[in-house]
Amino acid sequence: MDAEFDPVLREILILRVPQRSQAAYALSQHAAIATLVGLGAAQVSSLAAGAVPDELFDHRARAAVAFVDESLDRSQTSEDAWRLALRHFNPRQLVELLLTAGCFRMMSRLVSILELEMDRPWGGHASPGP
Repeated sequence: MDAEFDPVLREILILRVPQRSQAAYALSQHAAIATLVGLGAAQVSSLAAGAVPDELFDHRARAAVAFVDESLDRSQTSEDAWRLALRHFNPRQLVELLLTAGCFRMMSRLVSILELEMDRPWGGHASPGP
């Protein structure tokens, strides 16, 4: 089954999860991948710093990040978050969004608990720093 979710938006979410989970290894690796799928350096740096400013991210990206943030913080999302997400995404995309966030939450915990040594980022040149 092919993913329906936009690769750029997927990488935005993938960067958001390890940043919020304090998983430097995962953040570093995906900062490099994010630039390959089309995120700009300012967007990557902003996400690494925990910011999602209006001037760098559109309404759809900010809605996805807000939905993921709430799903990371709570066992259930609020009605408001759910309604906002449904304005931007169809049900299949919301499932992909939640699966992506959940998978990278687990991966972020794994690399942090195992204290993996920092490798050169995949692709070799991006940095997650602000």
